[in-house]
Amino acid sequence: MVRRDIRTGFLTTLLAFGLAAGASARPTVHGGFGIELDGYAFSRTVLASGIKEDDVTRSLSSPYVDLWVKGPVADGRVAHFSLGGRLSGAYHKSTNKGEDSSGRNRPDLTRYDVRLSLFGMRPFPLGFYMSKAEVPSLRYEVNNRAASDLQSPSLAVVRRYDTVAEQRGALWKWALPRRVNVSFTAQQNKDKVNRQYDFGEDRDIFVDFLTIRPDDAALVHPVVVRNEIPDDTVLLFINQVLVDTLAAGETVFLSLDRGSHDTEFVPLRLNSFRATVLVRGDMQWKIVHTTPLGSKDVSRVTDMVRSTFSAGGDGSFQDEAFFVYNKIREDVQRMDSKLSTFNNLANYAPSLNTRFDFLTTLTQNTTDIEDVSSQASDAFTHQTTARYRRRRGLNVQGSHTFGRTSTRTDITDVTSNSNMILGSASLPTGFHLHEVGARVSATYVSDNLQYRSRQYTGEIDNRLELHSAGIRWLPRYILKYTAGTRENPDGSSNELESHAILGGEVLNLGVIGLLKFKGDYTWRQRETDTGTGTKSTYLGEVGITSRTMKGARVGLHTSHELQRFGREISAEEAIIGIAVSPLEDQVRHTYRVDVQTAVSSAFTAGGNAMLLTTNDTRVRRIMASLSARIPRVNLPVRSSLIDERRALIGLPTQKLFEIQTRASLTIRRVRLVLSHTYSRDRQLTEEYRYQQLLAKLTRDFDVW
Repeated sequence: MVRRDIRTGFLTTLLAFGLAAGASARPTVHGGFGIELDGYAFSRTVLASGIKEDDVTRSLSSPYVDLWVKGPVADGRVAHFSLGGRLSGAYHKSTNKGEDSSGRNRPDLTRYDVRLSLFGMRPFPLGFYMSKAEVPSLRYEVNNRAASDLQSPSLAVVRRYDTVAEQRGALWKWALPRRVNVSFTAQQNKDKVNRQYDFGEDRDIFVDFLTIRPDDAALVHPVVVRNEIPDDTVLLFINQVLVDTLAAGETVFLSLDRGSHDTEFVPLRLNSFRATVLVRGDMQWKIVHTTPLGSKDVSRVTDMVRSTFSAGGDGSFQDEAFFVYNKIREDVQRMDSKLSTFNNLANYAPSLNTRFDFLTTLTQNTTDIEDVSSQASDAFTHQTTARYRRRRGLNVQGSHTFGRTSTRTDITDVTSNSNMILGSASLPTGFHLHEVGARVSATYVSDNLQYRSRQYTGEIDNRLELHSAGIRWLPRYILKYTAGTRENPDGSSNELESHAILGGEVLNLGVIGLLKFKGDYTWRQRETDTGTGTKSTYLGEVGITSRTMKGARVGLHTSHELQRFGREISAEEAIIGIAVSPLEDQVRHTYRVDVQTAVSSAFTAGGNAMLLTTNDTRVRRIMASLSARIPRVNLPVRSSLIDERRALIGLPTQKLFEIQTRASLTIRRVRLVLSHTYSRDRQLTEEYRYQQLLAKLTRDFDVW
């Protein structure tokens, strides 16, 4: 049905534009053809037994032919058009634990794109566009590796989807005198993503065996069996004997002897389910059919209206505003959402040194999930900022931000207000490019539930630049203090941070080239009602950039970071002066080495290594990259490698190895692109292996 709609729409549009463009002098017709190949392989092995639990491969090949026609309508003064379409087919093959499944899509018109622009030479151009496409694809969903489907976890990792995307809309612009511009856009998007099941994993059922009341004394126990599959009848076998037939929604009552029983549930349409049940009390069995977990099916319609306004440009006043309204209907989750946003930014600069900014934002959002929940929220924000800047002189900035948010659900209704005042100033003193700066801020938050919060921050920043012994020294020191209180619940916090930086550059080192160094120390102490905690960070960096006589470049960068997290001391411990439960501080060391080389524009290589150690963890990571162009055939190749190992005290070492390679070759109008990825991820109990091969061969052509 989808392809029939695409074909009908494309041919109707082609006929209409063909008649309209009959008098066109020089239309342009071009296109291309090619084939795309996607291949995936995934396996999961249990380390304890060495058994390969999951082993799935999927491949998808899609040959296609594109054709595009564009040009003026009549003499081109009124309209221009663009029309394109794709004729393609597809063949897919999947293997899961030795079982094969394959299929094909016959060549058909699967995509078209139509655009028409009117009055392009006038100040009020108008455009219309519409497109539709059906695209088969494969996806690697790494988050589903552990277990996702009911009976086939591997089929949830490498999945096959059919995606249908449709878009239509109109765009109108109007350029008025005095740099006033207005635009209006109306657009509708329809998106459908349907997962394709090659091995019937969407036909699996599940039975929930629930023991309501254990009873070790009774020899016979009542069992309630209910078929909750809405449209299928289930045959119930116990110990290979047909016991009963349950229609949709039907419930039967059984009496079973104490002990183990072999059960099998056989639906007339779906896959059967078999399990051994231990009966030790009154039980309830529920037969259900659910969509495989982690499915990402989508059926969404989005209506969007957008308008923009701008005024000013070269003058002292500028204003930009936009309004966007989105209405989303999602049929899979049965969700409706409406979102409207208004934003206005105005700038006024009465002089070169003075500037005022006014930003206003209003957002309204409502979301309804059928028979589950509903939520509505409003947010209003207004910010006023004033700046005064003099070159090599005083810089002052102040701002006030007011915010009001309201959230309403089926249970709560919360409205909160916030006010934030920010001020900053910086002034060069004239001594060796010394500059001193200060920043202060105050934030107040309250809501209708009697919550109150106040936070104050003050910061002093000193920076200096010195030149001595051929070295450019860049010292800097920042002192910051933050204090806050809150009510309902009551609490307070204070934080003091000291940050010292010493950086520099050495320019004239001959062959070595440019050397940069940096030392950084940060100490932070935070005191709350529950206790006091400290954190300190040491960072040292050295970087060298060298260039040879032949133009080759070499860069080397090394760093060491030491972080120490002091154990939080409670108020009781601080009073008595001893630690009730002495624990060691957490210490983290991070070593990094990065090397980058560029022999020529056709060959670059690089690599970096990282070693991270903590009290109970050791992580080593090596990364390398290579970019080269093979001479004569002019074949660019890019490759990257990752080798990582994680060691935790008392646990096996986790290993990750991944390599990616990409190459592309262009000969005249023929282009070949190849990409390959291999990954081996060894976790605590399982090892995952994954490969991906992508290939694309295309050729462009011109008709006239």
